[in-house]
Amino acid sequence: MRMDAGINGDAQHIEQMVWMLFLKVYDAKEDDWELNEDNYTSIIPDECRWRNWAQADDNGHAMTGDKLLNFVNNTLFPTLKELPVTPDTPVKKAIVKSTFEDANNYMKDGVYLRQVIDIIDEIEFDDVKESHAFGFVYEEILRDLQAAGSSGEFYTPRAVTDFMALMIQPKLGEKMAEMLLTILSSLSQEESRSISENVKWGQRKKFSDGRFSMCYGLFLGYDKGMVINEEQAKTIEFIYSEFIMGLSPKAIAKKLTELGYETPGGQKKWYEGTVRSILKNEKYKGCALLQKTYTPDFLTKKSVKNDGKVPQFFVEDSHPAIIDPDQFELVQDIFEERAREPKHSGATIFSGKIRCGCCGGWYGSKVWHSNDKYRRVIWQCNAKFKDKTRCQTPHLTEDEVKAAFVRMVNKLGADRDFYITELAAIKDRLSDTTELEKEKRLLDQQLAVDAKAVDDLIAQNARKAQNQTEYRERYDALVSRYEETEKKRDAVADQISQRMVRRRKLERFIETVKALPELYTEFDKAQWSGLVDSMTVHSKDKITFTLTSGMEIEA
Repeated sequence: MRMDAGINGDAQHIEQMVWMLFLKVYDAKEDDWELNEDNYTSIIPDECRWRNWAQADDNGHAMTGDKLLNFVNNTLFPTLKELPVTPDTPVKKAIVKSTFEDANNYMKDGVYLRQVIDIIDEIEFDDVKESHAFGFVYEEILRDLQAAGSSGEFYTPRAVTDFMALMIQPKLGEKMAEMLLTILSSLSQEESRSISENVKWGQRKKFSDGRFSMCYGLFLGYDKGMVINEEQAKTIEFIYSEFIMGLSPKAIAKKLTELGYETPGGQKKWYEGTVRSILKNEKYKGCALLQKTYTPDFLTKKSVKNDGKVPQFFVEDSHPAIIDPDQFELVQDIFEERAREPKHSGATIFSGKIRCGCCGGWYGSKVWHSNDKYRRVIWQCNAKFKDKTRCQTPHLTEDEVKAAFVRMVNKLGADRDFYITELAAIKDRLSDTTELEKEKRLLDQQLAVDAKAVDDLIAQNARKAQNQTEYRERYDALVSRYEETEKKRDAVADQISQRMVRRRKLERFIETVKALPELYTEFDKAQWSGLVDSMTVHSKDKITFTLTSGMEIEA
C-alpha cells in the first residue's frame, strides 16, 4: 500500500485500511445475521457487498486496475455515503453510512488496491492467531504514527464505538453491558487524546526542523518529493500571468475552464476560490509557511485558522520555485491594492482602468451588433444613459484604447531618462519607514508589558481571594488598554506595509520604463498592466493616463 502514490503517511494508511476491514468484517457478520434472522436484508446494495466485488468469482476472476478503481471511486463510495437511513433504521445497518460519511479512498493504482484487498480477504478474524497477528501490526502502525512520521492525525471514529455497541447489544438495565461500553468509550477517547497529542508534538517538531509533507495528488504543479511537474507548472504560470495582466480570479477561472485546463483535483470546471488559493500559496515561490491551521479539540478534529495561538514556521528555499519570488510578491501587492479599491472587476485587462472625464465614473464594455457580422466590443461610460443629462464623452473601441496607450508610451519613452532620475530620487523618501518601524517597536514593547500585567492579575486572582468587582474593573481596564495599543500597532504596521508596496511599485515602474524600446509600435498587455493605473477620457483627442508611479501623461 505504501508504494501507491496516493498514500501519504500513516494516517492515510490507517484510514485506507479501516474502510476495507470494516466491509470485510461486516460481510462476515451479515453471514451470521442471514443465518440466524428471518427475512434479513442487507442495507448494502448487492453490487457493493464485499462478497460480490472484492472476492474473486468461481473462475478466479476479480476486478483490478482501472476498472476496480473506477468502481470504488464512482460506485462504492457514492452509494455507501448516500445509503437511505432514517431514525427507524437499526443501528447495525445505519453504521455502514456512518462509517463511510468521512471515509476516503486514497489509493490511485488499481493493481495495488487489488493486492491489498486480496490480503485483507484472506484474514480470518475468527482465527485467534490471525487476529493476534493483525492486532500486532495495527499497534506497530499506531506507534509509527505517534513517532510523528505521519501527516495528519488519527482518532477512533464514532462509527467504531457504535460498532462496539452493536457487538455488545446492551439492553436497558444490564449494568455490565453499560459499564463495559463506558470503559470501552473511555479507552477509545484516551487513545484518541494520546495519539493526537503525540502527533501534534511530532508535527510541530517536524515543522521546526523545516520538514513538511503534502497531499501531492491535490496540489497542482508538484509531484512527490516537491519535484516540479513541468506540464502542470504551465498552468500555474498562466494563472499568475493573467492575474498580473489585470484579470480577477473569477475571470481566470472562467478562462481556464474554457481552455480545458485541469484543476488540482483533475476536473475541468474551475472555481474562483481554487484560483485564489493558488495565487496566495507561498509554496509556488519555493517557500513553505507551516501550521497555517491547527486542531484545538482532539475529539471534534475541526481545524481552525492559526491566528497566533500556536507557533508558525516559515521555511525559505525549501524546494524548487515555479513562480519567481518577485512575481509572487507582486501578486500579493495587487491583491492588497484591489482590496482597497473595490472598483476592480477584472473581467478583462481594461476593466476598472478607463474613467469618464465628464462624470468621473467608469467605462464598461458593451457589445454592438452581437448577433450579426458587424459585432464589436466598445467601451463607454456606464452612466451615459442613466439620466437625461447624458455624459458627452465618446465611446472607444479596444483598438482606440490600445492606440492611445501606444502614443502615451512613446511620449514617456522620449523623456525616460528624466522620469527615471526623478522617480529614483523620490523613491526612498516616499517609502521610508524608519520612524514608523521605531514607533512599531515601542508599541510592541508596550503590548508585551500590558499582556504581562493581565497575566499577573489573573494569576494573583487565582492564588488569593479578592474583591471580584474590583478585580473585574482592573481586568477590564488592562484589557481595554491592551486593545487600544494593539489598534495603534496594527495601524502603524498597515502604514509600513503600504509604503513597502509603494516602494516595490515604483521599482517595478522604473524597470518597465527602462525596458521600453526606442520606438513603441505594438500594444503589450504586460506593459499596460505595469504602467497604467487608469486612463481618463475627455474626448477622442484628449485622453490622460495616470501611471502607477502617480505621474500623468496626455496621449
